[in-house]
Amino acid sequence: MQILKNGDSLKLIDDECDGEYNSTIKLTHVHERVEKTPIEHLIEYINETGGDATTADVVLQTVFYNEIIFG
Repeated sequence: MQILKNGDSLKLIDDECDGEYNSTIKLTHVHERVEKTPIEHLIEYINETGGDATTADVVLQTVFYNEIIFG
């Protein structure tokens, strides 16, 4: 988060699909897209009641891809 707060970007590099799913985000993307995460996953994240890996995966996919692509 500090990288994004500093105005820099984060890049996700897809090594498995020849870069098809590369993505770069800035803090504005997080603000715009996190609200598109399915509510049940946000509630699990906030309450720390869900499967940490699954919940984190859904949040990250939503932020980086603007949708859930994998699983």
